[in-house]
Amino acid sequence: MKIIKVLSLFILFLLLQGCSLTPSTPSLERAVNFEKGISKIPEGYYIFLEFRSRNVCSDECHCAPEAPAPLYEITSAGELWIERDLEGFPASSSPIVGFFVFNDWGGRVYAMDTLPFTLQPGIAPSDTTIATVYSVDAEGTAVVEVYGETYFIKPGQAWTDSGNMRREPPAGCHISYSTSLTNFGLFSQTQIRFGNPDLHP
Repeated sequence: MKIIKVLSLFILFLLLQGCSLTPSTPSLERAVNFEKGISKIPEGYYIFLEFRSRNVCSDECHCAPEAPAPLYEITSAGELWIERDLEGFPASSSPIVGFFVFNDWGGRVYAMDTLPFTLQPGIAPSDTTIATVYSVDAEGTAVVEVYGETYFIKPGQAWTDSGNMRREPPAGCHISYSTSLTNFGLFSQTQIRFGNPDLHP
């Protein structure tokens, strides 16, 4: 009887190993052969990318609480509301490729007026490059270099990195970090709004 129970539990374990309740995120395709500076985005559409970085400190660290102001909202109606002034927003007569959000404490929204576009938000030495957008195809797939590695990032896909690190003193301090670069795809000009959506019903 014990053998049957053990065997049943073993089979159940194998079945659970083979069945995942949440689908795994597909890995990004490395970009090797691609043209730089090419945008095939249809007229009247704009790509929307976001670089997000968050840290969670243990109690020992005595970190200041993070309370970043919202930079954008994508409503249930599919509208993209951008709530901050844009860094380097060009004149209305100048064409732009899209928008890049650097979403951390005191984040910024950049208008990408040309490709390649390099994100250097000024939080590190001037020669530090976080990400470079090289090109975008007609479907919104972007070729993006993130910390020295280049990928094809399709709409809905994200590059991610997370982990834990010790930061002592004070003793026992450790920080959990999570970083992502997400491609939200293409938005038409009619879907893009500026300001707080709660103030514009």
